[in-house]
This record gives sequence, structure tokens and C-alpha cells, in this order.
Amino acid sequence: MAKNYFKRYIWLIDLLQSYSMLTLDEIKGLWLESSVNDEKKPLADRTFFNNIDAIRDMFGICIVCNRSSNEYYIENEEDIKGNGIRNWMMNALSMNNLLTESASMKDRIIFEDVPSSQKFLMPIMKAMKDGHKINVKYKSFAKATVDERTLNPYCVKSFKERGYLLASTDENPEPHIYALDRITELKQSVQEWTLPADFNAEEYFAPYYGYPTGDEGYDSPVTVKVKVNAHQRDYFRTLPLHSSQVEEETHEDYSIFSYYVIPNFHLKKELISYMDAVEVFEPEKFRDELFLEIKKSMNYYK
Repeated sequence: MAKNYFKRYIWLIDLLQSYSMLTLDEIKGLWLESSVNDEKKPLADRTFFNNIDAIRDMFGICIVCNRSSNEYYIENEEDIKGNGIRNWMMNALSMNNLLTESASMKDRIIFEDVPSSQKFLMPIMKAMKDGHKINVKYKSFAKATVDERTLNPYCVKSFKERGYLLASTDENPEPHIYALDRITELKQSVQEWTLPADFNAEEYFAPYYGYPTGDEGYDSPVTVKVKVNAHQRDYFRTLPLHSSQVEEETHEDYSIFSYYVIPNFHLKKELISYMDAVEVFEPEKFRDELFLEIKKSMNYYK
């Protein structure tokens, strides 16, 4: 029964995100057509208002009524989009509901395979919640041996279909990135550990595209400006490379986008992947680094 309630909550949130505003009668009509409503029972007023209360308490999502039109909408939708963990959770739950509703079309829905790094996500999150260290066996791509380490887990982050752990060791208090799919074994340690009070995960990663790689060569963020041709700029508009992205100039054949970041390996590779559609022209140091990378790649095709 609780599972059915949960599915109903996600269905209602998805519905209002898709339609923006709906009257109660419209919601009731769509509920009768939904496959989540297994028994095809009508949505009672009392049930609807109980669902609103439960959604607010469980997810912090406020569904309110516009009295002038009697339409319901999500009042704090911008807060939802801005909260990384809540947004990730809602996307995962919504996708689960969507796949459930679309079971009859399973052969017509194809998703990319996600590496099995999520295997260790739950025990890592439990260790962070309990305030404990974790013991791991870690196989780096750069080494032939497997290392055993005791890590102090700061936070987890996803990037390009892979999961990462930011953690430090007692020997090296500066946190570093560990790829979850390179962990071969993981156990929660009996040793306790306290996250530094001044650590903020969003602030830590904010200056980077992806995550710090340790070889950036920049001490602080700089303004990176790129020229994107007209055929590619809509991709940048709809899926910004970084939260600091600003379209500073718009011309018939191109646009100028700027970013306030610490240039790193990931940003370099991402921009190079666009090849003739994108030109980096500031800062000059970063432009030169990209030129050398492109020149190096061209040597393979001589």
C-alpha cells in the first residue's frame, strides 16, 4: 500500500511539471487514464489534498492553487531544480515511474547503460550518515596493483554516467577524487570521522567542469570565452556546459559564451570534442593548451 502511495506522489509531481498548471478536474481526468491507477478508481478530493501534504513533508515540494483560475501548480519548482540531490532523486524516481507506465513499450525505449559504480553508493552514503570512515580496495587505471586505503568520505558526485567519491586520508588531509567503478571492495570502518564544518560540496565543485584533476595549472577561476557557431549554439543554450555560462554576444552566424571556471582536463576535452563548431579565444594560455592538444591528436592521422 505504501508503495502505491509513493507512486501516486511521483505521478502527481511529474504531471504538474509537465503541464505547469492544472485544475483539480483535469488532474482527476488524467488520473483515470494513468497506468499508475491500477484499479481505475477516481481520485477523491480528500485523497488529493492528503497527497499534497505528503509531498510537501516528504520532498519539500509545495503544490498550491492559483485561486483566480483554480489551477494547481508547483510553487517552488526553481528550488527543486537548484537542489542537486533532490533533483537527482526526483529524476531517478520519475524515470522509474515512467518505465513502469511504459512497460508495454519496453522494446521501444532504449537507455544508455550506466556502469556498475552504484554498487557501492549505498554503503558510502550510510558511512557518511553514520560519520564513519570506509576501508576500500582501489584499482587505479594508472597502476597495476590494487591499493588498500582508509578514506574519510566527504561527498559523492556523478559526472558523465560515472560516480565519484571525494575523500581524504589521515596521511593526506587534502580531499581527492576516487572513481566508484575502480573500487573493488568496500567496508564501513569502525573508526569515526567528522566532516569539516566549513565544507560545502556545491561550493567545492562550483569552479570546475566535472571535478578537479590536480593538474589544472590555475590557482583560481578565470573567464573562458568561446565562439560557438550558429549550428551548435542551441545545444549550448539548452544544456549549458557550466552553471556560470552566459551568452554575452549573439550574432547571425555565431554566439560568444563565457564561463567563470578553473580550466581543467575535462573542460579541455569537452571543448575539443566540438572541433570546428567551437573556438576558444580567452584566456590565451588555455587557447594555447587546446592548440597543443589538437596538434598532438593530428599526429595520429599523418
